[in-house]
Amino acid sequence: MKIREKLFGTLLALTLLGASFTAQALSVSLLPSDQTALLGDTVTVEFWMDFTDDPTLGGGVNINYDNSILDDNWTFEWDAAFLALTDSAYTSAPTFDPLVPGQVYNVMFGNNPPGIGGNNLVGTLTFNTVGEGISALILEPRDGSFYSASSFSVQTVDYFNSSVTVSAVPLPAAAWLMLSGMGVLVGFCKRKSNVVAV
Repeated sequence: MKIREKLFGTLLALTLLGASFTAQALSVSLLPSDQTALLGDTVTVEFWMDFTDDPTLGGGVNINYDNSILDDNWTFEWDAAFLALTDSAYTSAPTFDPLVPGQVYNVMFGNNPPGIGGNNLVGTLTFNTVGEGISALILEPRDGSFYSASSFSVQTVDYFNSSVTVSAVPLPAAAWLMLSGMGVLVGFCKRKSNVVAV
């Protein structure tokens, strides 16, 4: 009897463990999660979605950023392979709303059943850097949520944000510049002391 209970307990634990490994969170991400740039550079951020375990009928997001660091004249380019998965009636390119500066407004995509599944690059967002500092790029759901293509219920989605650090001069270059300047000064001082000694 005890062997049967142990066997049942072990099988139950293995079943629960297996179920936990197969469950995967649904996500929308901005990649890379962290990057650095110089003032005046162009910064590119990839927008990804992963609905591998539960295809989505669709949804949308806004992307908020600091427009004193990243310019409001951004561009968004859909990934061609991703667009082939969508229904144009449910997919719209993001826009700039002058009433809400610092926001990529309404990146929206969808498809009627069977929905959009898998891990896909949605598109690429490009900014010009216009100020120094750190700008977070923050995803927020737009007009509700994402909906499951199988159950038509609201999906729980994880949002993974990004950030861009912008500096005027790269630190390694600044260090080399300072060291070479000090070397020139030392050489100049030595030369001047040799001239005075003669």
